[in-house]
Amino acid sequence: MSCIDCPQLVVKATDSPTYMAEDVAARIVKVMKNNNPDFVYHSVEGGHHVHMDKADEVAAVVAEFINRPFDNSGTEEKENMKFSM
Repeated sequence: MSCIDCPQLVVKATDSPTYMAEDVAARIVKVMKNNNPDFVYHSVEGGHHVHMDKADEVAAVVAEFINRPFDNSGTEEKENMKFSM
């Protein structure tokens, strides 16, 4: 998660489980927030099917994210970097 540098959106339903321990989910979100200036986390009130139950609200969140002006400075430099594992 710390290497993701493209714009990233997480939409989380308030009443839906994280499907992992809450502290693990919180650490993952913290890593994404700390390492990606184009990371957005948005909560929507609802359950697992919030994307269907509140489609208009979720669509508005996605549309706002897509239409954001993202800073692509440094993209070429990042593309030229080679990572070794």
